[in-house]
Amino acid sequence: MKRAMTEPSGLSRAMKRQESRLSRMASRLSCGGDGDGGDDEDDDDEDFSSEEDFDELPERETHHRCDMSQLDMSKALRVAVHQEEVGFFDPKETDRLKQLITGDDKFFLRAWRRKLDPHGTLECPFPKFCKVCVDIGFVKSADSLYAIPREFTNITLMQVNPEMGGLLESFRRWIVMKYHSNAVFYDAFDQDGSNRISPDEFVDSCASEGFSGTHDELCEIFACCDWEGDGEISRDEVVFLETDPVVKERELQQIKRRKQYEIDKLRADSYTEELANKRPMHDRKAIRPWLSRSFEIMPEIQRHVKAMQDKTKLDKGLSARVSFIHRIRMLHGNEITAWRRVLDVDAKFVVTESRFRQLCRQLDVQGDVNALWYNLDPDHDGTLTLEQLSVQPAVLLASFRGWAVQNFGSCMGLWESPECTAKRKKKHAWKHKMSRPVSLLTYTILFDIDNS
Repeated sequence: MKRAMTEPSGLSRAMKRQESRLSRMASRLSCGGDGDGGDDEDDDDEDFSSEEDFDELPERETHHRCDMSQLDMSKALRVAVHQEEVGFFDPKETDRLKQLITGDDKFFLRAWRRKLDPHGTLECPFPKFCKVCVDIGFVKSADSLYAIPREFTNITLMQVNPEMGGLLESFRRWIVMKYHSNAVFYDAFDQDGSNRISPDEFVDSCASEGFSGTHDELCEIFACCDWEGDGEISRDEVVFLETDPVVKERELQQIKRRKQYEIDKLRADSYTEELANKRPMHDRKAIRPWLSRSFEIMPEIQRHVKAMQDKTKLDKGLSARVSFIHRIRMLHGNEITAWRRVLDVDAKFVVTESRFRQLCRQLDVQGDVNALWYNLDPDHDGTLTLEQLSVQPAVLLASFRGWAVQNFGSCMGLWESPECTAKRKKKHAWKHKMSRPVSLLTYTILFDIDNS
């Protein structure tokens, strides 16, 4: 199946068999064979009747035969494409148009890409073609071109110049037959693996891989790929050689999106730098107000602005949180006492946003209350828990409860234990002797501070 896909026709197979037969005859003669014609006919019949003898050739002859078969395949493609060539103009006018399109450029195919076919579709809308013909002086008026009978809306490279169009078309078909995809073709030609193909690499690879063409023809194909004239061919620049229209359209769309992303990223980086280092309006490098809207609607800019706003909120919230903790410690000693006295008086271990804002007004909290709530409620569920207010006291309270359950069965068991009962009788004297945070925490749990 693979051989059937890579060999274009029976002509190439016949040429290979004939070459094999001639090699065998030359080998017999060099070894002293008689070269009898009848034997040759038998050998000819044997060669044409089976391809197994070709696999038995010596390795040197096999490589030589493969090189010749590749050249034969390329030449056969050139012949087949030449039979399909149909020009829109007569040969004399075609040559004149070629010279005018080429102009100051050295290569016609590169000039074709630049003036008529920048996307590499190998065709051009006829109105655009007429306009270019008028601009370069091929005709005085576009009406003379419209007067020529035609059955197409887009004029192809093959119709404009059958010679150059046939050369490029044979190269495209050769890629399909030999490599089946542009990716494999590019990897084969990229000898040093740099993702760039130089002119010398391209010409040498064409010769070694078996594409038939003169040096000038190969340079024309290279110039068509390198239509921007940077002296190298990238992977994106050979997509137009794809013969499958579906694959070609998909890859061209990917290239278009990637280039648009690079442009948007450059614009976004420029605008974000302007936001970070704002210039005065009289500065000539400052972004004008009527241009800001075009930047602000870009998704990249919107994400950046959102990230900057979130960062500002976090910074303000952290500063407000430090001030709030300092305030409740100054008024109530620690976070647990403040939680029991003013925040969670109903012992639900949850404080709503409205209750929290009311408390902030009562405590006369200075700062941005919105940023403070944004910092205290990271999951944005509209409630505040002790763990969100202060982690360490919450862990300490949880460890104390665990100790009480482990030793007394429950917190109520600790409360009703003989030791606590004795302590409650001396609570006023014991209360004045407390100084450590743990003793204060124990006191706030065991006693009703509001009634003490």
